[in-house]
Amino acid sequence: MPDRRTRGRNRGAVRAFAVLHLAPRLRMLRVLVTLFAEASMRERRGEPRDAVSGPVRVWLGEGVFVVARAVDASASGLRLTLSARAKSMIHVDRSYTVELELAEAPIRCVATVRHANGDVGLAFLERQPTLAGHGALVEAPALA
Repeated sequence: MPDRRTRGRNRGAVRAFAVLHLAPRLRMLRVLVTLFAEASMRERRGEPRDAVSGPVRVWLGEGVFVVARAVDASASGLRLTLSARAKSMIHVDRSYTVELELAEAPIRCVATVRHANGDVGLAFLERQPTLAGHGALVEAPALA
């Protein structure tokens, strides 16, 4: 059995080797994963989104909703910013009824959550032509 004094030295050498040898590979892997995620996001999006800012209600069930802020929108989807608590109640690949307060006329439609990495990306089940020109959203106070 090795002496206690030599065991610590070997561990230090192994750690130094791992850091020097594996760190560049892990950085490269992280870059590749990020690039792949961005590429897959671009491929899913059917059309470019325009910047918007306004309140959105995401209905979770009978009489229960969370309030979010629209960040960008197109006729086929929407990106939302939510509080951490509200985001914890929304799940990827699940569909929710979404209400947008447009200055012209409110929109109520069903959308599926595509991702929840930071902001939440939603894809409408049916195109929303009113959002193609992204009619002005009604202004609302910032989320807490």
